[in-house]
This record gives sequence, structure tokens and C-alpha cells, in this order.
Amino acid sequence: GECYKRCPAVTAGPAFLVYYSPAFLRHCCACNLNEAQAALWTLAEVYRAARVLWPARNEPEWQEHEVVVHIDELKDCFSTDLVDAYANGECWLVVRVSNHTAVVVRQPLEQVLAGTVRHCQLCVPPSSCEVLRLWPAAMAAPARASAHPKGKQLLQSLIRKHSETLIANCQ
Repeated sequence: GECYKRCPAVTAGPAFLVYYSPAFLRHCCACNLNEAQAALWTLAEVYRAARVLWPARNEPEWQEHEVVVHIDELKDCFSTDLVDAYANGECWLVVRVSNHTAVVVRQPLEQVLAGTVRHCQLCVPPSSCEVLRLWPAAMAAPARASAHPKGKQLLQSLIRKHSETLIANCQ
């Protein structure tokens, strides 16, 4: 419940703690300004995706709720590593693994489109995943990427379309 003069009181939750974000920033900032900017963009994307998976809620039980997002797989990456995933038919996802925890994982795009995302040998429903927009055009022009979410919508509709297959495969 901290409040600041320059910021309106926020009563919605949950709050997010991105685990390993300081290590990720130190790693990227030690390289050059472009890597530092890419690291900040990446963290902003992680927070955006987490908010999609946990929308802000005003109920009292959510006001004091926190979610830990683990970015272990990202912490030693540079922007070229992030972009290479998309060039190689993979993508980065935030995956909700419990009411209080999420992880960032790299997954083959085919599996994501088929609705067969796995984490620790468990099937993850498409509604518990959010794609991180870390491809070159999104990182180069953030305003344009957020103004035209058609690619994201298409991907999400394909994932939803295959969710029944996912549920059937996991049972």
C-alpha cells in the first residue's frame, strides 16, 4: 500500500516481481546502449504479458497479491539471441504456471500454434500463455507494434482454435 505524490493511488493488483531482472539489465547494459534499450524493451514486454495473464483487479484479495515472473532463460541473452528465436521458428512466451508464478520460456512456434505448449513435462493451456513481441520490427518501432496487434491476434486465435486438441492430448 505505498502511495507517491506524482502517481495516483493504485488499488488494483496483482503486483509483479520479475525475478533476475537486475541480472538481465546488468548483463545487457555492460555491453552497449543498444543492448540496454533492448533489455528495457524486453522487460516492458514481460510486464505487458504478465498483465494480460493477470488483469488488474480491485478485489481486496488481489490488492495485496503478487506474482513472481521468472526470466531465468532470458537473463544471459542479448538482443540477437532474442531475435534469433523468431528467425529460427521459435518464440518467447510468458507461461502462467500457478496463481502466483509465471516463467518465460522459448518454445517452437509450431507447438504454440498447435496448442501444445509444455513446461516441466506438463501441458499448458493456451489461455495461460502470452507471446512476447520481441521480433525486430516490434523492438525497433514499439509504437507501431502496439498500434497494429493483428499478428498477435492471429496467433492467439490459432492457439484458441487448437485448445481442444491440447486438452485432449494432455488427458
